[in-house]
Amino acid sequence: MKRLPQCLPVYFLLFALAGNAADIYVSPNGSDANMGSKEKPLATVQAAIRKARNLRRLNDESIKGGIHIILSGGMYSVLETIVLRPEDSGTDDSPTSIEAAPNEQPVLSGGVMIKGWKN
Repeated sequence: MKRLPQCLPVYFLLFALAGNAADIYVSPNGSDANMGSKEKPLATVQAAIRKARNLRRLNDESIKGGIHIILSGGMYSVLETIVLRPEDSGTDDSPTSIEAAPNEQPVLSGGVMIKGWKN
């Protein structure tokens, strides 16, 4: 119990940094014309990466704690290669992560359904 008071400032700092991160939401039901908010998510990982690059290029205040690209559950058809450049990872102070939303299971699939296939 003696360590708890010593650890509290560290926990508050971590929460403050997490609160300053830019969150970009992606959903299979979204649209790449959206802003990428939780209410109006983007539809593709590629659009989210472009938005993150733009935030970094503009040195937007919201990226001080990093950028989180958050994928909702569902199937994402990936029809073009997802290209990540070294600078897309961000910095030590402002990293970029691509992650699943809590309790969600996104699936990135490069497969294409072939209709009318005959053997």
